[in-house]
Amino acid sequence: MSPSVPSVHKRQSRKRRRIFFVFLFFVFLSAIGYGVLFAPAMRIKSISVLSLPEPYRVSAEAVIRPYLAARYLHVFPGDHGILAALFRINEARNDFLRMFPEFSEISIRYDAFHRMLVVQGKLRTAVAKVCNQENSCLLVDGSGALFFERTEPSSAQRSLIPIISEQEQSLSPGGTIRESAMRFMVDFFRLSAGTIGIEFFTLKNDYFPVGTIHAVTDKGWTLILDERTRPYVVIQNLNLLLSGELQGKDSRIQYIDARFEDRAYYKLE
Repeated sequence: MSPSVPSVHKRQSRKRRRIFFVFLFFVFLSAIGYGVLFAPAMRIKSISVLSLPEPYRVSAEAVIRPYLAARYLHVFPGDHGILAALFRINEARNDFLRMFPEFSEISIRYDAFHRMLVVQGKLRTAVAKVCNQENSCLLVDGSGALFFERTEPSSAQRSLIPIISEQEQSLSPGGTIRESAMRFMVDFFRLSAGTIGIEFFTLKNDYFPVGTIHAVTDKGWTLILDERTRPYVVIQNLNLLLSGELQGKDSRIQYIDARFEDRAYYKLE
């Protein structure tokens, strides 16, 4: 038995209503999506850089603003808070660290309540100053990272460990000195203070194996060291040697090879 004409019309009417409500639902979702993505209330109003040292505030804004001005995927506004937090902030942070390696870390977070990006950073702490033979110098932190000092030098910089690099590779901000070498020089310099006066360390290109570090003492003679040894053991051995068979012979010492913990070699004039 075929369905009656009124029942067919009812089914078609219900189908049309369902399609209409589905269409309204998608329009509603689209309106919400448009509001979320393009509403002025979701746009970033400002960038807070007040927690950064004064010389970096303008630079930080200059690095970050182009990321907010450019549209994401050529469609979505780059200064949209949520999109910036998801896609733009990490790019801006990496760009900033590349341009300013004197920062060990940088944080850029989206403050939705105030509609702003908050930028915070941590500057590296210099422990040494390394110069090449052309007297071009950079600061070094404990991890061996090289960087410029753009702020006013502090009084603490007077106690920086002096290092002279005679190596072929040029010194450049963002470059590094081996962390193991830096750790050794920092420890040796600190532990030898008051007993063996170190004028400066030297990183050389020579026939010695990797890990060899040279130091010139305040008496003018050279120490040959190895970063794989324990500084306090080497210093103890040197003090015994200098107070024993080399006592009173400081002015005649040319070098002491202290690359080994159980023995040392020396040469006198």
